[in-house]
Amino acid sequence: MTRGKRQRVERGKLINASTPLYGYTQSKETSARTIKPNEAKIVRRVWDLAASGIGMRSIAQKLNAEGIPSPASDKRDYKDGRSPLWEKSSIQRILREPAYSGLSVAYRWQRIKEPGKPVRVIEAPREKWIILSDELTPAIVTPEEFDRMQELVAGRSTGDAKRNESRPAL
Repeated sequence: MTRGKRQRVERGKLINASTPLYGYTQSKETSARTIKPNEAKIVRRVWDLAASGIGMRSIAQKLNAEGIPSPASDKRDYKDGRSPLWEKSSIQRILREPAYSGLSVAYRWQRIKEPGKPVRVIEAPREKWIILSDELTPAIVTPEEFDRMQELVAGRSTGDAKRNESRPAL
């Protein structure tokens, strides 16, 4: 981590991301996030669909079928004119991001450098997270909803592992 980023966090500010979190805008000066109402409605809908038992891929397909712009739609353009689509990973990020519950965290991710291998980015242990002021990020979902969703998502995530156990690579 760089000294400038560390000092910013020590002053109680979020590290400015190159792209703001879907559902929010972020002030460069104060680093506070504000809710973008049109995107926040989509975030809320994703949470409601997931809480009702609909899977992440199905949610992505539903949003794509309805023509709802994905989080990447204003960040990426394809040469052939296509727009980026919702993917399972977009839905997963929305459901696993603590900021949606109003929790502002710095240093949630860490880079792992191994000689001869590409750098990997993994979630840091919670003890290494730096929790910032509650005033930096307004909640779109309640902390209780966030905690319930983490349990729900963790319970669903065994599907790929089970499937791969039964069909090992050749």
